[in-house]
Amino acid sequence: MRNTLLALCAAVCLNVSAFSQENTARTLLVEAESFREKGGWVVDPQFTEQMGSPYLTAHGLGKPVRDAVTTVKFPQAGKYRLFVRTFNWTSPWSDGTGAGQFKVILDGKPADTIFGESGKKWQWQSGGEVEIKETEAVIALHDLTGFNGRCDALLFTQDAGFTPPDETKELNTLRRKMTEVIPKDAGTFDFVVVGGGMSGICAAVSAARQGVKTAIIQDRPVWGGNNSSEIRVGLQGMINLGQYPKLGNLVREFSPKPWDGIGENFNAAPSPDIYDDGQKASVVNAESNVSPFMGWRVFAAEKHGGKIVSVTAKNVTTGEELIFRAPIFADCTGDGTVGVLAGADWTMGREGRNKYGESLAPEKEDNLTMGASVLWNTKETEADSSFPLFRYGMIFNEANAQKVIRGEWMWECGLTYDQIDDFERIRDQGLMAVFSNWSFLKNESKDKEKYAKRELRWTAYIAGKRESRRLLGDVILKEQDLTESVVYPDGCIPATWPIDLHFPDPKNSKQFPGSEFMAVNISQPIKPYLVPYRCLYSRNVENLFMAGRNISVTHTALGAVRVMRTCGMMGEVAGMAASLCKKHNVMPRQIYAIHLDELQGLMKAGVPFSPNAIDPESKDAVPFVTETAKRYQLKWSDEFNGQKLNTAKWHRRTDSKMLSTQLAENVSVSDGLLHLLLKKQSGYEKEYTGGGVISKTEFQYGYYEVRMRVPSGAGWHTSFWTMRYNGRNTGIAEAAQELDICEQDSYAPSFYWSVVHNWGIRTPNGQKDFGGKKVQTEQNLSADFHIYSAEFTPEKVNFYFDGKLVNTVNAEQFPHGQQSIWLTSIAMLAGGKGVDDSRLPAEAVFDYVRFYETAE
Repeated sequence: MRNTLLALCAAVCLNVSAFSQENTARTLLVEAESFREKGGWVVDPQFTEQMGSPYLTAHGLGKPVRDAVTTVKFPQAGKYRLFVRTFNWTSPWSDGTGAGQFKVILDGKPADTIFGESGKKWQWQSGGEVEIKETEAVIALHDLTGFNGRCDALLFTQDAGFTPPDETKELNTLRRKMTEVIPKDAGTFDFVVVGGGMSGICAAVSAARQGVKTAIIQDRPVWGGNNSSEIRVGLQGMINLGQYPKLGNLVREFSPKPWDGIGENFNAAPSPDIYDDGQKASVVNAESNVSPFMGWRVFAAEKHGGKIVSVTAKNVTTGEELIFRAPIFADCTGDGTVGVLAGADWTMGREGRNKYGESLAPEKEDNLTMGASVLWNTKETEADSSFPLFRYGMIFNEANAQKVIRGEWMWECGLTYDQIDDFERIRDQGLMAVFSNWSFLKNESKDKEKYAKRELRWTAYIAGKRESRRLLGDVILKEQDLTESVVYPDGCIPATWPIDLHFPDPKNSKQFPGSEFMAVNISQPIKPYLVPYRCLYSRNVENLFMAGRNISVTHTALGAVRVMRTCGMMGEVAGMAASLCKKHNVMPRQIYAIHLDELQGLMKAGVPFSPNAIDPESKDAVPFVTETAKRYQLKWSDEFNGQKLNTAKWHRRTDSKMLSTQLAENVSVSDGLLHLLLKKQSGYEKEYTGGGVISKTEFQYGYYEVRMRVPSGAGWHTSFWTMRYNGRNTGIAEAAQELDICEQDSYAPSFYWSVVHNWGIRTPNGQKDFGGKKVQTEQNLSADFHIYSAEFTPEKVNFYFDGKLVNTVNAEQFPHGQQSIWLTSIAMLAGGKGVDDSRLPAEAVFDYVRFYETAE
């Protein structure tokens, strides 16, 4: 394969009539991504379709990066005119000199021009005349700022009248003529998967373990997509549930670390190791039936009739091209790239309410989508650290600055922009916000001393996208399917995430109109729901599967199915179905029509295990245990398996308190979860009804832990707490203490309270509080499950959130006694807010509760 560093000599005549001239002069095109040594520059392929090529960017977080260097052979020595294709990326916000500045150095001598500091779009910036003294020269890109200067290509020409074109279509024609790339055959496979996120790697390995010869194509150097160390979004969604409890085993293989943030396995984690890049690679590489192609981006699809025959991919650094052929393909790109190239039906944006009758849809259809996040984190330093003053049009002050040290999910851009065509601007908006905000905190804030010993440690340059194009299948999943538990005969993938929809933060929109970078959400819980198989294949491209956020759903339904554990299970099922396509020589639609029972059998069996994996049902497998729990022995628990409450372990709470009457019928167990139903209901002492359970076993010293998801919408007080039960209600019992491990009021979804109350032995006339603390989580606690726990010893009570210590109370201040475990949710006036009736019925959901004692 020829390298992209190719010269066109005088003997090679270019047909450049589209450029209003005929160029027969000696000209050399150097694609920046093909530089031999990248130094500190990184390859960015996210916007290849929009601008024609990947490019190099100097992602230095305000510190100039090491030079990118390569050696180039010129047609001859002499004087050349130099053009550099670059972009002043801060220009949408500022008319001044751009932030991303760099120089080009030729054989140790810098060209006079500073690149990347001017202009309003991607353009060929003139570098003037340079002299090449030998036919071989060393070229270096020398970063000046560390603020994402970018270089797409360099062009050297001896034609005094030639100027390279800026328009993408004409430029692509020039690129192909000058590089003379001839696609090669990658081979013929049974199954080609495009996209290496969680859905893609699960689809590839699932099929491979069923004997399917599979190719997987990924344009990055790591697997995992949003869950990779490049983007750092934690895995969410539940697996191993309900009718197909072995779905999700492969997801666990790829990311075996604990759920819900234990060990910092969350968004924007400090360490890249948290995201299991190596584990993902080892699972993919161990499969003899998988041929991985990392660093390749699909840009073309050939179709005969209604079927894809092949896809063509370009190497993002060398420019080489490969053709992949197969009878079956899977689009796991997130953007529906393969489907669009093949002419699949697709949609993007929000459907109007009249189209499907969805209550959460807008009155009229529009182009709003959920946005993309540029996550970031900082680290503490021993000495004061500096950060350059970054003022390029997004101006921060005491009123609008985000005074935080880590950028979480709500740092979200581009909800009102096109997530395909405008995606570079969207990503750049994220970078602008991070750099500008941090610069203000470090240099101008009245509280800058708080940040003096903190340094910007990591910021993503690959943006984490939530939504773009959705490919349409034989079933389009909608809101009512999820909220009304509509049963489809081909239901397969359990969706457990709430309908979680994001919108621009109105306050942030006022502060930064058109450049908002913060989002808010609404979150409507659902019961675990089986997504139909018919959402996983195209309705008009016969041999195309899809898995991930580009499956066949409405915008509203996407809010529940887009999280990565759920997407991984989509991949598992798509891989199983691909194996049946091979076995029976049929297309995806025929799997539903003819072989659904066989697919259901594969789903019940689960993806066959790798020899190195542990079957969760084997004697070697153990339930997930937090680090603190490992110091103890499990004494008592309820995992809420089965289909009804274990009344040998629990009383149902039945009393009237605050704004609700607690009903026994509001308590149920299904799909491995305890559900406490919350309603507005007449005929009882109170206007609302809630529920709860109280353990029949009493405990004292040890470690208490629950995994739960609280309801959304104001008005509900959900608690995991301990107190001795008096057999009637929550009045004063013969108790010494009440440990409120979590008291969460749903009007404020990001925080809860931990506190110890004393009820009586020494203070019989009332309670006394010890160590109450508002625990601020920066997460929406109603959006997913979290682990709340407490360690009770004679000396202290340690409170934990997702494995992290958040509060400690001196236990020697109050007397100690026996206590039951309470799991409850009641209606309550809190924060000056009543109950939000529009969110009812709702539920509080508990995955498990456990009590551990010391070995002694």
